[in-house]
Amino acid sequence: MRRILALLVSLVFLVAACSSTTEVQNQATNPANEMPQHNMEGQQMTGELKTFKMTAKKWEFSPSVITVSQDDHIRLEITSIDVNHGFSIEDFGIDAKLQPGKTEVVEFIADKKGTFEFYCSVYCGEGHKEMEGTLIVN
Repeated sequence: MRRILALLVSLVFLVAACSSTTEVQNQATNPANEMPQHNMEGQQMTGELKTFKMTAKKWEFSPSVITVSQDDHIRLEITSIDVNHGFSIEDFGIDAKLQPGKTEVVEFIADKKGTFEFYCSVYCGEGHKEMEGTLIVN
């Protein structure tokens, strides 16, 4: 009986040691010990996180050109500084509403290469049609 008990205790220590080793290995491959990032559709994001702070105002976006790499996780923090605006990139299914003084966060995976137009999707006055920009995905 003592041998069985000693064997069980040894087995518990062995299992505990193996799981500790696995945890150390996980921390080494994921130094921040973070969970994998996912976008709003639940897709795992594999590219680099690129964050851009943008402003929307009559009748422009700043910056008006954004360049990223394919598969990057894009995070746009967009603030309207005057009136209601919109932010749309049809090719990525994005259409956000922007309220004055509030920051809207738009996230997506740049999973297609090419040059894509973004534009204001809420009528904002005379120059509304010129309120646009370009997303370049290399």
